[in-house]
Amino acid sequence: MVKFLIYRPIAVCITFLALIFIGLVAFKKLPVSLLPDVPIPVITVKAENSELAAQEMENIVTNRIRQYLLQCNSVNDIQSVTRDGICVITLKFEYGIDMSVAAIDVNEKIDRSMNSLPEGMERPHVFKSSATDIPVFYLNLCYTGQNQENDMVVLSEYANNVVRRRLEQLQEVAMVDISGTVEPQITISPRDEKTASIGLEPEHFERVFNDNNLEMGTIKVNEGYYTYSVRLSNKQWGIEELKLLPVAVGDRIFMMGELAEINIDETDKKGIFLTGNQPGISLAVIKQSDAKVADLKKSLEFALYQLKQDNPRISVEITRDQIALLDYSISGLKQSLLIGAILAFLIIFAFLSDIKLPLMMGLILPISIIVSFMFFMFMNISLNIISLSGIILAVGMMIDNSIIVIDNITQFRERGESTSDATIKGANEVIRPLLSSALTTCAVFIPLIFLSGMAGALFIEQAITVSVGLGVSFLVSITLLPTLYFLFFRKTGLKNKSKSFNRKELIPLAKGYQTGFKFVFKHRWWFLTGFLLCIAAFPLLYKSIEKKSFPSFSQNEANLKIEWNENINLNTNLNRTKFIIDSLVDGNIFTDAWIGIQQYILVQDFSNDMNVTHLWLKSETKPELEKSIKKIREHISNHYPGADLTEMVNSNVFEKTFLQNGPDFELRVYNENNNDSILTYVKQIKKTIQEQTGMYPVNKNKENDYIMLRYDAVKLSLYGISPSKLINLLRSKLKNYQIGFYNAFNQQIPVAISEENKTMDEIISYETIQDKDKREIPLKAVLKVEKAFHPYEITSGKDGEYIALQYQMNNREQDKTENDLTRIVKKYFPQLKYSFKGQVYENNRLIKELSVILLISLLLLYFILAAQFESLTQPIIVLLEIPIDIAGALILLKLFGSSLNIMSAIGIIVMTGIVINDSILKIDTINRLRRDEGMKLMEAIHEGGNRRLRPIIMTSVTTILALTPVFFGYSMGVELQRPLALAIIGGLGIGTLVSLYFIPLIYWFLYKNSEKKLQHDTKIF
Repeated sequence: MVKFLIYRPIAVCITFLALIFIGLVAFKKLPVSLLPDVPIPVITVKAENSELAAQEMENIVTNRIRQYLLQCNSVNDIQSVTRDGICVITLKFEYGIDMSVAAIDVNEKIDRSMNSLPEGMERPHVFKSSATDIPVFYLNLCYTGQNQENDMVVLSEYANNVVRRRLEQLQEVAMVDISGTVEPQITISPRDEKTASIGLEPEHFERVFNDNNLEMGTIKVNEGYYTYSVRLSNKQWGIEELKLLPVAVGDRIFMMGELAEINIDETDKKGIFLTGNQPGISLAVIKQSDAKVADLKKSLEFALYQLKQDNPRISVEITRDQIALLDYSISGLKQSLLIGAILAFLIIFAFLSDIKLPLMMGLILPISIIVSFMFFMFMNISLNIISLSGIILAVGMMIDNSIIVIDNITQFRERGESTSDATIKGANEVIRPLLSSALTTCAVFIPLIFLSGMAGALFIEQAITVSVGLGVSFLVSITLLPTLYFLFFRKTGLKNKSKSFNRKELIPLAKGYQTGFKFVFKHRWWFLTGFLLCIAAFPLLYKSIEKKSFPSFSQNEANLKIEWNENINLNTNLNRTKFIIDSLVDGNIFTDAWIGIQQYILVQDFSNDMNVTHLWLKSETKPELEKSIKKIREHISNHYPGADLTEMVNSNVFEKTFLQNGPDFELRVYNENNNDSILTYVKQIKKTIQEQTGMYPVNKNKENDYIMLRYDAVKLSLYGISPSKLINLLRSKLKNYQIGFYNAFNQQIPVAISEENKTMDEIISYETIQDKDKREIPLKAVLKVEKAFHPYEITSGKDGEYIALQYQMNNREQDKTENDLTRIVKKYFPQLKYSFKGQVYENNRLIKELSVILLISLLLLYFILAAQFESLTQPIIVLLEIPIDIAGALILLKLFGSSLNIMSAIGIIVMTGIVINDSILKIDTINRLRRDEGMKLMEAIHEGGNRRLRPIIMTSVTTILALTPVFFGYSMGVELQRPLALAIIGGLGIGTLVSLYFIPLIYWFLYKNSEKKLQHDTKIF
């Protein structure tokens, strides 16, 4: 094939020009995203019933829904959290199932459960999770200037009717989720002195409003030849008209405005959004799943420019910008790719004295990358941090192929062959070992299909990227590269052989190799023992290194969740949060705060509690951010010891995928009989663990206190007061009595009867209710007030309701912590049903999966090598070096403070495919010298080492340098790849020495007895 191609250079070059053109077109069309678009196998169900406390909600809503949902197909796990008036059930499915079908199944089960739920309860909402549901950015709206009169109702209307609609009209935007808006409300506040004197109660206002807020609808009337629409309506269209509504009391008629104050106010707020320390509105923009980020950015910039021009009084600012994060991460990886390629090129130039050779490789590398883009488009692979990292990995191996082909052709020329013969023989000789090397490298990626969950879905794209890059590089190296070599050198002989880079006596590196080779074989038993000890050290290193699911990242953003754990109202929460922002946060730090219950529909990151604040901080520098967080933590610890401060994962797709902030250990104690005694047991468990291990849980099992009003049914009957009348009165006194809606153009405005704010003691002590004889009966005569407690939240899983105790290891050994917790529960509480969950178990599961994948990869490598060498023993020589190389990878990870995580583990798997390529080529060369040239064992080992020295050194150095730039970048994409690069560099550094000395040594031990004359071998020394 090579002979056919080198004599048709125009056809070959034109073909590759066409492929380059297609690749460039494909590159322009490739979508750019932060991560691959993978479905998340999670569905969330949210049910609300404001009239139920947490335990009632759990018993008659959550538990019933959960029992139906357990019947769904392919459910791996189900978890529910129930609080007052709300429950959230999370279903985790097996990865790979069709989530659209799963969502239909869940909705069917919800429909079936409706008959068992309380009458009148709204249907639970079902949310299908997806990476595209995470907002690409948040938009903050607030008034500009500090001293302006800010009308939040007007701002809310502008946000809903202008900003939201304009953004949702953009092709790239799926929806805009909104929070912080304030709705208008018509408030009827009775004048107590007048209503009391004439015996008027809140129901009178409700009756008057509803009687005058009726519509007959449209009726068709025939008159002669015509048909007319007749409508009857007495709806009011303004506050002034409402004030003029007649209220009949006995024989007298009053205007409503005489008996009550009627105003348009804000509805009672359950949550507030602050941008800085100013109230505002937050809009979460969610993009279409197939939209290009670049197109969204352009459309967005134009839309925001128009909004700012239209209304300069309102500030519109972008925050949590994932587009900027994407640009930063992708540009960081592109920069690393470029710098790595340049460094590799410079090393090649240093090794190869003829300028044509590095220039030739400089052409091959971009051609291979560009042609790869064509395959990316056909395989629907986007440009993201996973696929780009795959390209970075492939770059070093692409250069390796070129180095091997060029070096082999050059060696044939140095032995006196013509350029054409050297090109044909040199290229043909390495096709088989190059193919074998490519297959072995790809083979280590194939088992990644067995990696479960999101990790497997994400990194299979990296495997495809590397495999495509290697495949393209192999084809380019055996087709285009020999053709270019022949074109560049067909008229040029190898004139100055004495200056050739292949003359070993002129290269200090070669002299050093010769000295080392002699020393190793002179002390062969010592070195063999040393290599075997390295293999034995591998399990010890594995046990000692920290294990995590995903690597850690340096961040200049923080997402803090403050749970005050008190029944504070919204204003108190607001004041506490404002103090933190104004007094404790550095002035250079940008802040957003979500206080209380938020209004988002899809964004599920915010708790539905009035006493919770989410505080988002962004700083230019990490020390500034850490200083502010420390001050906030100290302030809360000193002034609010019952409060919890938790650092949450930031709401971007990158951190939600790769960062996990769950506890190391979670001890779940199940409440099988649903009785209160479980709380006593949990307190005893907590105390026993703390006494014996010094560990205390990081979570708190909180309780809510509430006011229980009990009415005396006998007295109500005696006075002729109906319970509904008592409830309506209490609602009006407690500012929670909505009597209807007022239709105003395109919106419905709620109408509520609201009275002056009074404490519960004041209401019970001083307020009265009319009996059947119009006498004023004190409320305290028919009501009794009690203090009660109930759980703040109730957690349940597949096995029912449980209470969780969460523990962090805090520098304790994992095995010791697990054994201590298990021992204590078994010994002191054998009657309880319990289980362990936590990040430690998830990490171990992932590491075990990766270990199995590594084992499968080794078996595949063995099969491929056995087929290539036609031997069952020679593959063992190559595979013996892998434990040594892995030990080198673990040493470098430990030295740099990195953990064994999915990225470093994939780096180790990739490294095993890369590092054995040199050994494969070396053994293949030794076999060929013994078989084709009749060399003796030691002579073949020696000569094979000399011939493969330069390519081994060059391929190792270029691969290492191609990965080196990731140590100097700080984008998230770069930090994600750092553990992977450490593993590859550590393994490859040791692997180079192994290929140079260990492989020849083992080869000699394996075949020394097959030689009849050992004296010939020793003469070489």
